[in-house]
Amino acid sequence: MYQEGFKNAFIPGRLEIISKKPLIIIDGGHNEGCITALKKFIEENLLSRNITALLGFMKDKDYETAIKIISPYCKNIVFTLADDVRGEKAEKLYSVIRTSYF
Repeated sequence: MYQEGFKNAFIPGRLEIISKKPLIIIDGGHNEGCITALKKFIEENLLSRNITALLGFMKDKDYETAIKIISPYCKNIVFTLADDVRGEKAEKLYSVIRTSYF
């Protein structure tokens, strides 16, 4: 009984489709569990797509792990500064990719 409720649950900002053409999905996950769930969703549903990700993170979140988990599935990544005093600079987010792959 509860499983059916969870199966149909909707959490705004978590794997939320905001456009179908073009496909745009927003996900506000900020911890390893959330990013792993996003990775699983991509593996099960979007592997044939050329994914462009727009990523912004707060300084106090484990953005390095998140970027390393999600980046192999992205054709393009655009880093942005989250509109918050806690937002990490895009250049610092990019440095995670730069040091991991180059």
